[in-house]
Amino acid sequence: HAVSIDSPLDGSIEDKDTVLISGVTSKQSTVVIQGPVDDSVTMVNGDGKYAGKITLVEGKNDITVTSFTEQKEQATKNITVFYTPEDW
Repeated sequence: HAVSIDSPLDGSIEDKDTVLISGVTSKQSTVVIQGPVDDSVTMVNGDGKYAGKITLVEGKNDITVTSFTEQKEQATKNITVFYTPEDW
């Protein structure tokens, strides 16, 4: 049982205050995406793919994705993204 984060890339710089976190894990899992402000709980689709939006704070954002299977197994992956508002 493992979880991957396909988007965004670790260390990426975002210019919006919300970001869609997506990736792949075991089928029939529940995925919890934890950001600095809020959490997103999402179910995995039939292909094992998940996606959920979280809110970013300006600067560094540590994001943790945890996948829980029906057998209570869990897998965790961490990434860091940076939020810099657009200059107008």
